[in-house]
Amino acid sequence: MSALSAQVTIDDHLTSKHDRIERLDQNILYAQKLQDALFRNKTVEDHFKDGFIIDQPKDAVGGDFYLVDSIAGQKMILVGDCTGHGPSGAMLSALCVSILKELLNKYKTLSPALIITKALDRLASMLDNGDDYLSDGMEATLLFINESKKQIKFASTGQYVFTYGSDVSKTIKTRHVGYEKSSVNIEDQCITYTDDTMIYVSTDGMKDQFGSETGRRFSNKRLESCFSDFWELSGRDQSDKIKERFQDWQGTLEEQTDDILLLGIRL
Repeated sequence: MSALSAQVTIDDHLTSKHDRIERLDQNILYAQKLQDALFRNKTVEDHFKDGFIIDQPKDAVGGDFYLVDSIAGQKMILVGDCTGHGPSGAMLSALCVSILKELLNKYKTLSPALIITKALDRLASMLDNGDDYLSDGMEATLLFINESKKQIKFASTGQYVFTYGSDVSKTIKTRHVGYEKSSVNIEDQCITYTDDTMIYVSTDGMKDQFGSETGRRFSNKRLESCFSDFWELSGRDQSDKIKERFQDWQGTLEEQTDDILLLGIRL
């Protein structure tokens, strides 16, 4: 092969590689738009008087998702965390959002535990392909807020629910169910609240982030400290303060290890 032919072959290979990378970037960008359309097109202010959303996927798309809406005369908050991150997590989150929206349309505010249980069963069945069973799934927290009764009915699969107000601060840890079909029952819980109470729901990405100074995780304890210190501020100011404290902890040397999602709602 002549030197000229070899150079042409190399140039063709580089062009082909560049084209593949460009197509991949375009696909990821479009996937990001699809994920935005699924659940990122609403803010908490559409349904609540104040609040914030910290939504930081590890990559362009991720496995954490949320829904904030009104249904059957009640407010609804859903926070989910699918296995993995990046494109695979995004594919799974799209499937989970679709399943959950269908179940919410069918059962309304009947029982958050029922909806999550049926969603997990449906997901496990869809991922069961004989010998190639995939032990992937989601953690989820679903809250129905009855403003006339000042009552929250919720269920969760291992995530934490935090409430902060002038007369109460509470951290509610729910039972971990696991991704596979499980004999552990998911149960409905009810709590009451007073005006101006803040409620927070978070996936595990923030609390599990390592800090470059100590090598330790941010932890629920530090999250709770943020809520205790900032809950009286506006949603925007809370978001800024929490992100500032978290970024100081993370430092400049530590990569983000997982998708991060935290919702704070003023009731």
